[in-house]
Amino acid sequence: MCENNSHLAGKNPEVGCFQKKQDTIERAGEKFRGFFDNKNSVEKYLGKIFLSAVLFYISVRLFLFHIYPAPLPAGDAALLPDSDARSYLLLSRLPLLSKALLFGGRPPGYPVFLKIFSGNLNFIYSAQFAVSSASAVLFMRIMYRLIKNSYLKILTLIGLVIFFLNPNLMIWDKWVLTESLSFSIFFLLFSLLLATAQKPRIYDLLFVAALWICWGSLRDGNIYLLLFFCIYILFAAVIKLLEKKYVLICIPLMIFFLYSNYAIHENHRNWLSLTNVITLRVLNDRERLEYFEKHGMPVDHDVMQRKGRVAADDFDDFSKNTGLQKFCKWLFNDGKKTYEKYLLTHVGYLSLEPIWHRPSESGNIHRAIRDLSIKELFETRIEEGYLLETIPTSIRRWLWPVINFYFGIGIYFLAVIFMIKGAVWKPAKVKKEMNFTLFFIVFSYPFMLVLWHGDSCDVWRHLLPALTEFNLGAMLLIFFLLDEFLTRNKPMNEEEIEH
Repeated sequence: MCENNSHLAGKNPEVGCFQKKQDTIERAGEKFRGFFDNKNSVEKYLGKIFLSAVLFYISVRLFLFHIYPAPLPAGDAALLPDSDARSYLLLSRLPLLSKALLFGGRPPGYPVFLKIFSGNLNFIYSAQFAVSSASAVLFMRIMYRLIKNSYLKILTLIGLVIFFLNPNLMIWDKWVLTESLSFSIFFLLFSLLLATAQKPRIYDLLFVAALWICWGSLRDGNIYLLLFFCIYILFAAVIKLLEKKYVLICIPLMIFFLYSNYAIHENHRNWLSLTNVITLRVLNDRERLEYFEKHGMPVDHDVMQRKGRVAADDFDDFSKNTGLQKFCKWLFNDGKKTYEKYLLTHVGYLSLEPIWHRPSESGNIHRAIRDLSIKELFETRIEEGYLLETIPTSIRRWLWPVINFYFGIGIYFLAVIFMIKGAVWKPAKVKKEMNFTLFFIVFSYPFMLVLWHGDSCDVWRHLLPALTEFNLGAMLLIFFLLDEFLTRNKPMNEEEIEH
């Protein structure tokens, strides 16, 4: 066949054959790009496709919300078993401006939310479901507007619908725990940052600050991502990566961070978590045990008997045992300072131990509630607990595959490279939404370190917000890069920029 076309290259048939193959490849590439550039074939249906995706998502959420049994019986909170839910419900009865609520044993955000519904569990479940669904729909709407390519809009909608239908996100609506509201506010916050990235206005920034404060008031660990955000904003404003008006956000956020840190220290909120860290990660390691004993921690038979046991395991024995009084006193007075000093002087343990951690002994409450590593967090599917068994395993494995840890590392370092590139070279044409996407990916790891070192019991639940932050950021990074590739040679008009 190439010989018959040798006239394309004079007397050299090989050159003619090569030229024909090259032309065929170029035409195939043009057809591929043309397929994605042909908006007219799908553009008129995009509105209906978006509405269908939203209706499908809401329908599935409603169905699953009604089939999930509520884990708590309706009744007086004081009669419930001692648990996080009971503590939150009892705190919600306190006066709004009381010291016991604002500076108590728990962050005030969730008790204030519960106070709105006067402890009525059905109202609480319905409100958490409504806020959760609305935040997901808003996020889908923002991404639908930001992605320019028509076909990629559809793929983005499909990806986000599957993401937001993940059982790890949905199951919390019928729990009196902070997770449902924490996820919802995070999605609202992320979507607002994306929507206002191009032309932020003052009242947009004030709303962003308010959402950060609401999110930070739900759990003590959240305030550290808030702190990381302030550091990032200040740095990005200095190098002109973001507008200087973003610095206004940092003022109320830093005030809130100082207030939260004072409340945590004043009420020893972290003593229970610190106890779990000592019993699960220090008592079973000779080198750490020697360090803590050298720095004043009492080590005797009664203390060593708590090795591998969380504080909630036979709590009466832990709190009333006279042999543990010195240990408890040390925890309250010097435990936190000693632990922080150990972390700062053992950088390897601080930064790498959470990734590969293999506990020799661990709490045996439930296999979903245990000490595990960040690698396990990525690759382990919790098949039982938290009502996940309600959804068939085959469906969970197909729709929500476990992320390979090393693939996650690759995405993370890709985000780091893009962040460094944006900070050093500051390309003229760049999606400003990408800055916040990169922030949530890159700072998910420091956030995981803070949460992992903060508690050794129920690590999966405590690190789930950071894992969700990374997974959503990674998905958005891929969509933004694909959209940039497909629309690379197309100048953006003013209307698209404004959107």
